[in-house]
Amino acid sequence: LEGDKIDLFAKEEINMEACNKIDINSNNVNIDARARMRITARQFLLIDAPCGMQILSKIIQGVSAATDRPTSYLSTGG
Repeated sequence: LEGDKIDLFAKEEINMEACNKIDINSNNVNIDARARMRITARQFLLIDAPCGMQILSKIIQGVSAATDRPTSYLSTGG
């Protein structure tokens, strides 16, 4: 697909699947999930944001270990 503006619309759902890799290259990527958004990584999820990252939520559920040594807290149990 190539053009100045391309709109994709589905009344029910759009599925994308790749056996190896999907790349999205852009200055800005916006995902508007009106009800629920789920990101699943079966092996390793990497988010690389050198300038910063912002998550705004009323409820955050999960486990976090914020460190520059990724195995330090996880290997010793805290």
